[in-house]
Amino acid sequence: GVDYLTRYKLQRYPMGDGKFERQINWLGKRNDLGQIYLTRNVGFEPSEFESSECVQNCLNDIEIAFKFRKPAIISSHRVNYLGYLCKDNREKGLNLLDELLFKINNKWPDVEFFTSEELGNLIAKDKISTK
Repeated sequence: GVDYLTRYKLQRYPMGDGKFERQINWLGKRNDLGQIYLTRNVGFEPSEFESSECVQNCLNDIEIAFKFRKPAIISSHRVNYLGYLCKDNREKGLNLLDELLFKINNKWPDVEFFTSEELGNLIAKDKISTK
């Protein structure tokens, strides 16, 4: 029942004895089971970077994706928004996410947000170009 897989463009799989196999992925690539890969092309990790740097880097990557008429698929881990160990981490992450979403909407007022499943469905129906 899994139709879509989110992946990085370059995946490394451990083969043992310190050896790795590399797999190159691209948006819309299908594996042997017919599952469609949704490749992440934008990162947003506020717990790893300074405030202004994180938001601006993300906006730059989104602009590149849009310039090539591709969806911006943002990778962001939940650690950026948790505050169990450090409440400041949660506040920082949520505030920067709010700032990012505000700036996205201002710069691209016609932007649309999709879940991975919604994006995968559009790709599967050839409603979004992956070439």
